[in-house]
Amino acid sequence: MKAVILAAGVGSRLGHYTAEIPKCMLRVGEKTIIEHSIEVLSSFGIKSFVIVTGHKGRKLRKFLETRFDLDFSFVHNHVYRETNNIYSLYLGIKDLSEDLYLLNSDVFFHPDIFKALHFSGENFTLVVDDRKILGEEEMKVVTENTRVVRISKKIPPEEASGEYIGLAKIPKIKLEKLKDRCEKVMEEIGASVFYEEAIQRMIDLGDEVLYVSTKGLPWVEVDFPHEITFARRIYGNLAGYSKAMRRKNNGV
Repeated sequence: MKAVILAAGVGSRLGHYTAEIPKCMLRVGEKTIIEHSIEVLSSFGIKSFVIVTGHKGRKLRKFLETRFDLDFSFVHNHVYRETNNIYSLYLGIKDLSEDLYLLNSDVFFHPDIFKALHFSGENFTLVVDDRKILGEEEMKVVTENTRVVRISKKIPPEEASGEYIGLAKIPKIKLEKLKDRCEKVMEEIGASVFYEEAIQRMIDLGDEVLYVSTKGLPWVEVDFPHEITFARRIYGNLAGYSKAMRRKNNGV
């Protein structure tokens, strides 16, 4: 199984923090956000990664290739300043034909959140924080039982069931449909929208999209400086878990 990590964004709301690096290279302790994500997935047997780069892409590529002995493929979004993540997603998946995980590279999460996704079954599945107090900025979802029926930032907070946190499992039987919906959305309304628009099109056409809950476990999407501090707090609380993962990876 492969993982596609979207890491093309500029991170302009982080100001000087991301002037010379992509935001996934922000340090939250002993490691960067993207190192944490890759280590978590690797501990569950994921060894092949497609990284979609943009802002400071060469720096990210060199960084990862010197940190990990894993199978990396890099796809560069040359128009990352003019497009949104739907185009990065399309670039990352257009040549794939297998089960995969999808991650937004700026999400720092408790490893057990990914564990729940990993063992969730073989369906198209999103990770949703269904306990967070929501505002206008979040990528909100409306759920019915275990299904996602709406996904959009435009959903009024009072109507939403939770927030999609940027981690998903996409089975290969749904991948061609997702590619097709991405193409259709970009043809009709352009590439400046979020990829969740393509997921909504799939739902509207009858495809089942399920979700798993974060169950209150900590995570953060790092868009603003204060969220770096929150990510570091999460990291500090994960010290014991990280040591156990390292022992597992080293065969101890």
